[in-house]
Amino acid sequence: MTAPDLFWSVGPALAMTIFDAGAHQAELDIAKAQHNQAADVYRAHVLQAFQDVEDNLALLNHLAAAANDEADAVQSADRTAKLSLDRYQLGAVSYLDVVTAQTAALSAQLNDLDIATRRLQASVRLIKAIGGGWTTEDLPPGNVPYDIAQGDTAK
Repeated sequence: MTAPDLFWSVGPALAMTIFDAGAHQAELDIAKAQHNQAADVYRAHVLQAFQDVEDNLALLNHLAAAANDEADAVQSADRTAKLSLDRYQLGAVSYLDVVTAQTAALSAQLNDLDIATRRLQASVRLIKAIGGGWTTEDLPPGNVPYDIAQGDTAK
């Protein structure tokens, strides 16, 4: 290729990049807008993750206090049921008092189990919020054949 041919082949290509009527600037503006949008979405996800962690930590703290209170209530209700049974055996009260005390003890135990379940669920949500993602396939063989989300055994 001779020098004049090279000039005529490069010349129009150079002119096209210089006179693009703002197409490159528009593409740059689009890329910047997409970048800003992606950054905003990322920022929103990060803030949501922080909120999820904080919410679950607060819930775990609240449920720990409730679990302590409920454990005390279970002990008191069990003591009351035992005393009621002892009084019944001595003939001091009717069996209705025993049944009432046992019902209160069972109710306290159910509340205690409910709080324990809620603590476990909050712990799982906290682990998930801080980035923990696991499945039963990640566990060693023979461990935990129970699917928490589905409430039945894993197949």
